[in-house]
Amino acid sequence: MGTEYTQTALQIIRSYDGPPVRIMEVCGTHTHEIFRLGIRQILPSQVDVISGPGCPVCVTPVGYIDEAVWLALEKGVTICTFGDLVRVPGSTMSLAGARSRGAHVEIVYSPLDAYDYARQHRDEEVVFLSVGFETTTPPSCLAVRNARRDGVTNFSLLTAVSFEQAMYGRTGIAYTVDIFYKKQQSGWLTQTPPEYVDAKTLINSMEP
Repeated sequence: MGTEYTQTALQIIRSYDGPPVRIMEVCGTHTHEIFRLGIRQILPSQVDVISGPGCPVCVTPVGYIDEAVWLALEKGVTICTFGDLVRVPGSTMSLAGARSRGAHVEIVYSPLDAYDYARQHRDEEVVFLSVGFETTTPPSCLAVRNARRDGVTNFSLLTAVSFEQAMYGRTGIAYTVDIFYKKQQSGWLTQTPPEYVDAKTLINSMEP
């Protein structure tokens, strides 16, 4: 067996002598592991790793989870959320932890499911956790539209939606890297601070 087959991965990486290359990974788990394993430190100087947007859950801020937990425990609202957000940790606990302390957390498969729950439970204040990117926003807007149409006033959104125009077009970030590594299709976006929007205010401001 030739020596080229007996080199370790570290030797292969450090011996790279090709042209400069930029690699973008688009998953928060990838970003975490790259830092945890110290991969950036072993890359040659001409290899640059860029952290992309991540999936909706990966880019959800800790403060957003804290606010959802606070609403559930302190204000007694019903939280409707996708299942993969339930175990995301906040600074003190996750929604799963809040549920174990008596919080009402409903797992739904779409914002419209949350809206239907609110419509059927008018005695509960229902908050849907709307996270992600512009690609995940339209269903939430549709739920808001339906709430206005049907006079459902106990339905709200707590949003953490990221938008970044710089990712669009052939001059955007997606076109300035040599390798674009993505775990799933989630839109060309980067993280921005979350905005918290009350759907009731949004509904009242919408055109008929």
